[in-house]
Amino acid sequence: MNQAVVYTKMTCHYCMQLKQFLSMQQIPYHEVDVTNRPDILQQVAGMTGSMSVPQTFLNGQAIVGFRPEEITKVLEARGPIWGWG
Repeated sequence: MNQAVVYTKMTCHYCMQLKQFLSMQQIPYHEVDVTNRPDILQQVAGMTGSMSVPQTFLNGQAIVGFRPEEITKVLEARGPIWGWG
């Protein structure tokens, strides 16, 4: 099954909103908490150009920030592999 990968920090309000959104939409995700892992955040920043969190990856496509409309658009474009569309 496909799942999103989300990079978060414990004190990030938008990260909490993102996880709640994904759960409410029944979108499976794997969370990587980078609160104490600047090395991982630096690797992610190398892919996206941003040190901000949350960052969501859906089949390799990066979405920086809490952007539910963008996540929905990506999922709808991907269609049946995500159970959407």
